[in-house]
Amino acid sequence: MKLEKEHNLPAELPKTISNSSKIIYLSACLGIINPILINLFTPINSFSDPTDLVIILVSTGILIFLGYDISLGKNWARIVFTVLCGLGFLLLQFIILETFRMTPVVGFLSLLQAFLQGLAIFFLFKSDSREWYKKVKQTK
Repeated sequence: MKLEKEHNLPAELPKTISNSSKIIYLSACLGIINPILINLFTPINSFSDPTDLVIILVSTGILIFLGYDISLGKNWARIVFTVLCGLGFLLLQFIILETFRMTPVVGFLSLLQAFLQGLAIFFLFKSDSREWYKKVKQTK
């Protein structure tokens, strides 16, 4: 109830939106686990290269930030998340085979992460979510 008053939101956030947020958090966890597994199972040490480390931290931080704002019902976060995932899906086709060649576990987890992000988008645009976002827009 306090959340609704603070953020001027309709009474209840649909489960599709809150579940989407949880899925995004899970995807962010995989974004941390994958580089660790790459370090363990391949000669690549992504944590020793400052550029790779910054990319890992920033991308994971953005995912968590967007997941949190989505859990607050912010439509801009839903749109930004969808656009960023769309760009990621376009790039996935160029890197996924190499990822599987490095180690199948990392390849599988990368596909799982992409699937989870796609599932989150699906939930964010289901009819319950769309209707809720319309109500929010009308109350502003």
